Amino acid sequence: MVVPVRGKCLILLALGLVALGLMAPATPAGADPAGANSGISSSSKWRAMDGCGKESFQKFPDYTTEASAKRDAFMRDCLQSKNLPPRASESSRSVAPAK
Repeated sequence: MVVPVRGKCLILLALGLVALGLMAPATPAGADPAGANSGISSSSKWRAMDGCGKESFQKFPDYTTEASAKRDAFMRDCLQSKNLPPRASESSRSVAPAK
């Protein structure tokens, strides 16, 4: 059976559209893809972490070693109470040596 050239083009076009339809994501048109709101939740976590930092500086405003240790402890407790990730303390941060 001989298929005309125009028929072959239509068959290839139909097969291409079917393949494209199979590769399309299975999410509904109005649904958000996974992770679409991650920026919003990340921003709210950063805002909460900043609030803990501000509270710690309001409670212990001095720049002494004692106040720094108390700020770190308060910050750690505040982050844990709000179920937020821990932040490196000021005293444990290391500065890379200059070359």
